Amino acid sequence: MRYKTTIDEWSLIKESKIWELPEGDRIMSILKLSFDYLKSPSLKQCFAYCSLFMKDFEIERDNLVQLWMAQGLLDPHRSNLDMEDIGNEYCKILLDLSFLRDAIVDDYGIITKFTMHDLAEFVFKSEILTGDFHEDNTLEIQHVAWVPTSKLETIRESGRLRSLFLYGEVPSNILPRFKALRVLNLFKAIIEELPNSIGKLKHLRYLNISETRVKTLPTSVGQLFKLQTLRAMCCALEEFPKEVQNLIYLRHVYFDKNMKFPLGMGRLTCLRTLPHFSVGEGMGCGIEELAGLDQLIGVLSIYNLEHVRDGDEAKKAKLDEKINLRHLIFVWTKDRPTTNHSEEAVLEGLKPHPDLESLKIKHFMGVEFPSWIMSRSFLLGNLKKIKLRSCNKCEGIPALGHLPNLRDIEIHEMANLKGVGPEFYGFDLVHDAATASKGTITFFPALKKLTIGGCSQLIEWMEAPVMSTEKVVVFPCLEELHIRSCPKLRNVPSHFPSLQKLDVSYIERAMPIEKISNGLSTLTSLKINAIKELTCLPQGILKNNKNLTSLEIEKCENLTCIAPDVFGCGAYLRVQVVKCCGQLRNLPDGLDTLPLLEELTIKWCPILSFIPITQGITCLRELRIECCEGLSGLPSGLENCESLEVLYKCRCANLATINPFTHRGAKELQVEVVDCDKSLAPPTPEELTIQHYNSLLSFPAIRSYTSLRRLRIVKCDGSKSLLSGLEILISLEELKIIDCPNLETIPSLHNLTSLCRLEISDCGKLKELLASLPNAD
Repeated sequence: MRYKTTIDEWSLIKESKIWELPEGDRIMSILKLSFDYLKSPSLKQCFAYCSLFMKDFEIERDNLVQLWMAQGLLDPHRSNLDMEDIGNEYCKILLDLSFLRDAIVDDYGIITKFTMHDLAEFVFKSEILTGDFHEDNTLEIQHVAWVPTSKLETIRESGRLRSLFLYGEVPSNILPRFKALRVLNLFKAIIEELPNSIGKLKHLRYLNISETRVKTLPTSVGQLFKLQTLRAMCCALEEFPKEVQNLIYLRHVYFDKNMKFPLGMGRLTCLRTLPHFSVGEGMGCGIEELAGLDQLIGVLSIYNLEHVRDGDEAKKAKLDEKINLRHLIFVWTKDRPTTNHSEEAVLEGLKPHPDLESLKIKHFMGVEFPSWIMSRSFLLGNLKKIKLRSCNKCEGIPALGHLPNLRDIEIHEMANLKGVGPEFYGFDLVHDAATASKGTITFFPALKKLTIGGCSQLIEWMEAPVMSTEKVVVFPCLEELHIRSCPKLRNVPSHFPSLQKLDVSYIERAMPIEKISNGLSTLTSLKINAIKELTCLPQGILKNNKNLTSLEIEKCENLTCIAPDVFGCGAYLRVQVVKCCGQLRNLPDGLDTLPLLEELTIKWCPILSFIPITQGITCLRELRIECCEGLSGLPSGLENCESLEVLYKCRCANLATINPFTHRGAKELQVEVVDCDKSLAPPTPEELTIQHYNSLLSFPAIRSYTSLRRLRIVKCDGSKSLLSGLEILISLEELKIIDCPNLETIPSLHNLTSLCRLEISDCGKLKELLASLPNAD
């Protein structure tokens, strides 16, 4: 209705009889009415084509647009837009009208996928053929989709058929019948080779052999002169035939990075999608082949850059002229035998267009990064993400703090990086701009996520420069900070005013986590892993961060205390995980005061002796205890945890319930006991798993589980007989006995009148089962 502007148009809708229909019919009728009122016949045809796909089918936006293009539904002569741009606009309109649903958007705000609405079936049935059809109507059909192999042979030769979507086995003689085909979709079809006759499909514009066993393409593919889209992802194809260079109207090609593309790619000047380009050493495979591909859009990964001799050769790619190429990935071979000493010049020569949105540099062996990343005269003003990986000779990180739209930085495996200094903030660039406008100096004004990992020599990350005469703001929008595997790091900044997620792992010293958390009050998630010197969480980190929802501590070998207590903090804490902290003696008091705590996991804390839950936690759903030999009993307040659904006990040799209790909460409680010597008498569950238990006969609590509905017994190697008392579990509906090789007998199951499912596997010695089954003769 947003496209209706007159009173008469709105009145006509208001007076329609569709409002009198039942609700289910009314919704579909309203959508159908919306379709009828679309002004653009081309848009109607595009949506009608969607009926080739089942309801809720998920499809890539670009794939759908390319199918529309192949059918000639996107006429570029009616506007100054390219076909792809028209198709993208149509997708947006159909999403706005709810004709397409559940759009998936990438990190850059671009719609990448959506699902189909079943309304399309109402408007295109007469022209499509799906699983159910009659032989006498096939001559008029223009589109065939999802027809089984058994019915393909009955489709008569037709000059009208334009789309063929096949799955299952593909008869070798089927393609020549349909010489007017524009779309041939063999995605996931059972086919190992295409017939040479495919070259006769002179009108073919779309060919998809992705996820098939096709190993080679016939040379006749080079005769498909009108082909616009070729998709060959995740298939057995190793290389394209050289004749592909004849497809001068090819606009989109998709293939895996290890697949060889023929020489002379530079002839394909209409190419818009080219996911990978591997630089070769001979004629026709050098980086200069990219020079004439000015229509490239989206993402381009360039591999084997060690074959580029120098900066002048790199400039021949003319990347700075490719205005629609928004994402670039530069990759050198990792284990190359020699180092090209001109790699810095090569990367300098690969200068992109200033509208670039993301950049990744991998296995670069130069010492310094190119000037165009940090130039005064050349600003990557639209750059949103930069990723530097395995640049092992670089001693510093380029200046990035001046980039106005940079949101995500990833620094990985830079073996020679020892310090992150003031140059990282781009002080000179930011200071000059701020001085000229007499404004505040802001470093990284848009950055939301920063990751530094695998920098084994990194010692210091310095604070931003501070000016006494000007206000300085650093990381005003940073929400996520990840520091991983930087074992020597001892100093970091402390200015993170908006930080929500903090992940620090595999560093020796506790100082970095202490400095980062100093004054921090905005955290929602804290993950600490393998900080060797950490003995206790930084003072105040729990009390100051009132909105903390998740706390995970793992492999801190010297941690003795998390915090004295959690009184007055953790009002929003939902998940708490403590793993592999061998010296941890106590959990903080006041766990009962965490009103929203849902999951509590404690693993490999061998000297922990007590879990301080005395009053109960209202929202606790899962309690998991594993390898805690020092625990001798479950928390006394567990009986008041009325929301408890999962109670898991594994390898806790001394854990037995001192005071068995009756659970007063959830309708279904799943209890799992794995490799424990002492019996567990938890609340009466409805689901129980017993795993790695030494003697099933010594599990007396089973007699009290009268409400048990599902029982799993797994890998109880030491047991020859099954549980005594099993026969009184009259509510039992499902019994599974798995991998108990020494089990020889089980008690009678005659009384288990509710038993609906019995599964026994890998129990080689079990002999008396049949005699014990109800009604067994």
